[in-house]
Amino acid sequence: MAFDPNRLNVIGYASGFTLWHYDGRPSRRHAGGRPGPDLLAPGFFDAARDLLRPGDFLFANGNARHAILVVLDAGAGGVTLSALASSDPAATAALCS
Repeated sequence: MAFDPNRLNVIGYASGFTLWHYDGRPSRRHAGGRPGPDLLAPGFFDAARDLLRPGDFLFANGNARHAILVVLDAGAGGVTLSALASSDPAATAALCS
């Protein structure tokens, strides 16, 4: 499952900071036993580069992975994230390195 902009929602906004939530869990209608997207895969959030800004936080929920992410950069080269916490310690280490 690819990034879906309709699943990216603002939780709160203040002073140029946005707190986002991304629900990557497949809907019941589409689940069919398929795993959700790999939310921590490089480039997954690149399509949202026009929405995300450095310093924004993003809560990402999926079937297999969940994470609290901070946006380090969101420009022409894509979105660079750092994981503050994740259900996958190896992926967290890879994002933070």
